[in-house]
Amino acid sequence: MNAVRIAAWNSGTLPIYEPGLDEVVRGGTGRNLAFSTDVAAGINKADIIFRKCQYPDQDLWGWRRPGG
Repeated sequence: MNAVRIAAWNSGTLPIYEPGLDEVVRGGTGRNLAFSTDVAAGINKADIIFRKCQYPDQDLWGWRRPGG
């Protein structure tokens, strides 16, 4: 777990750019969207959990994503 990256998501400046993402994060933060290193507390409090996973460049069958 990378506390620096999680802190970036909680800052006013998102660590990535995706059109419209800033508004979505700002609209949900403090209501129903949180970024935290306290996994146990988050699980106990949450109704639903989204987990970010690395996207492989190539899967088990040799498929490559566009640009990958």
